[in-house]
Amino acid sequence: MRSSLLFASMALVVGYGATPAFARVGDPPATAPAAAGKTVDVPKKEEPKKDEKTSDYERAVKDLKRIDGPFPMYLRRKEILMEVPQSAMGKPFMIQATLGSGANPMGLQAGDPLNGIDVFSWEQNEDALTLVKPNLKYRWTQANPFAVTSERSFPKAYLGSYRVEQTNTEKKLLLVNVTSLFMGDLFHLSEMVSMLLGGAYSLDREKTNVDKIKGFGDDDTVVRMKMHYNSPRGAGDGNPLLALFGIGGNQLEDDRSVPLRVNYNMWYRKDDGYRPRLADPRIGYFTTDYFSLDKFLDDDHTQRLINRFNLQKRDPGAAMSEPVKPIVWVIDPSVPMKWRGAVKDGILRWNKAFEQLGYKDAVQV
Repeated sequence: MRSSLLFASMALVVGYGATPAFARVGDPPATAPAAAGKTVDVPKKEEPKKDEKTSDYERAVKDLKRIDGPFPMYLRRKEILMEVPQSAMGKPFMIQATLGSGANPMGLQAGDPLNGIDVFSWEQNEDALTLVKPNLKYRWTQANPFAVTSERSFPKAYLGSYRVEQTNTEKKLLLVNVTSLFMGDLFHLSEMVSMLLGGAYSLDREKTNVDKIKGFGDDDTVVRMKMHYNSPRGAGDGNPLLALFGIGGNQLEDDRSVPLRVNYNMWYRKDDGYRPRLADPRIGYFTTDYFSLDKFLDDDHTQRLINRFNLQKRDPGAAMSEPVKPIVWVIDPSVPMKWRGAVKDGILRWNKAFEQLGYKDAVQV
């Protein structure tokens, strides 16, 4: 009897004499075994079809050079395409533009800034992105009784519109043609060239193109443009206002042609625990100032914040500690080799001042 039960159990396990009554719920229906020498076609599982817009997006960037970074970009001949996540709408980011080459010693020399550090954000408007500059000259908290009035009275600026060429609906990405963002108009470069050189200059788009784009991890993206301005009549007598003081002139081979390199540095502000510090107008700090509606009833409506480095001790309890993130200066390669050691030593002398604050090697070169 015991051997008969064992045999019956084994038959069930190996399928000997099994019937559909023992099939699990959800199992595919049993099929007859294929005859010897014949194959049975098993239907393949169809992969879900990609959204048409996503496919168009992937085809558009497939053969283009991609530059990774916080602002991923693609180069298409002389055009710059930026990959913008839809989640970035309204998120503040910074741009600082500086000259990489110069044309005269008064405002148009290598290293001169075209702006301070300006804050922008994106707004989507159907098939375009609008570059928005918030009005940071006037600020208030939402709890302020004048908040609604302030929203109506101190508008933000709309400084550019850039076409959305493709949309990746699966990853929620926008492919935006931002070429004109780097043509100098955002920071009045044409007007600056004309004013400082004393001629009617305009951008020569045929001789203007991308020099280099580089992304530095998730910190920042740098776009370097080779730009060219021309004037049929040249610079004339130069800027008459500067001539009154006996300064001006230029270093151009032919003042009808003004080649310039311009660097655009872009980054998102990271929440690193930075705490603003109020300034006392009686002490000579460099400050960032704005009109505070929260001080509307005070005699002085201006809020002044000290411009400072966000130094934090690696060991907060130590009397002397290295910083979490030091202040790092880079010596420009235009400085002659024989003087670089002296320049480095001069910069590092600032460490003596930081040692009084409990920081070791706060400044590095």
